[in-house]
Amino acid sequence: MTVLIFNVGFTAEYVIRAISRRSIAGVNKIFLVAMESKDEYSQKRSSEAIGSILDFLRIAGVTDVDVVKVNVDWSFDAILEYVSEKIGGYDDYEFHLVGGTRMTLLALYYLALLLSAMPGVKVKAIAYDEAMTSSKELPLRVPSVPTKEKLDVLEAIGAGATVTGLAKALNKSPSTVSLQLTSLKEEGLITAEREGRKKDVELTPLGRAVLNLMKKAMKEKVGSATSPQGGSTRV
Repeated sequence: MTVLIFNVGFTAEYVIRAISRRSIAGVNKIFLVAMESKDEYSQKRSSEAIGSILDFLRIAGVTDVDVVKVNVDWSFDAILEYVSEKIGGYDDYEFHLVGGTRMTLLALYYLALLLSAMPGVKVKAIAYDEAMTSSKELPLRVPSVPTKEKLDVLEAIGAGATVTGLAKALNKSPSTVSLQLTSLKEEGLITAEREGRKKDVELTPLGRAVLNLMKKAMKEKVGSATSPQGGSTRV
């Protein structure tokens, strides 16, 4: 069964619309995470929004709902620790990032990243546009920093390549290139589709982002290392 987690702001509409879009089929429990403000007006608006959501869920037949309130003065780390204590212990999560403060939204996404690394735990994180007309599932895997060899492979792929073409371009055996491609595919940096006897390889958007950042970082590092300072070269 699935646990749904929503961050709640001053309006119930976003959460209710997200639940309606998703449906409560297969839902085991729901957590509503809200920031507890200092002023009475904000507290009243937050309580009214939570109350409307609870009423909606009650009518829909969902009774196992926990409200998790975090203090506006807490640090990001304190929010992570507190919310993790409340939501831990399940094996199937969906984080719906629909409203609330930026701090709670980022904290929930970070918790989704942490949970995605746990063995046997299924996690999704879904973000919505301002009008609640569309949603996107967010990536939950941060790839490891590619080695120089893997970076060379990413750069050689460019707009697209085949295993045979990469082997020739990199002066490596097809088996060695295939092993590197398997690792890059597992990291979500490339796609590899077989057509007949050849395998077409392309960079994913994440792969292009990693390549762009790594190339610029390495260029900056090289430029910094070769810049003269006071007659000497920094290495």
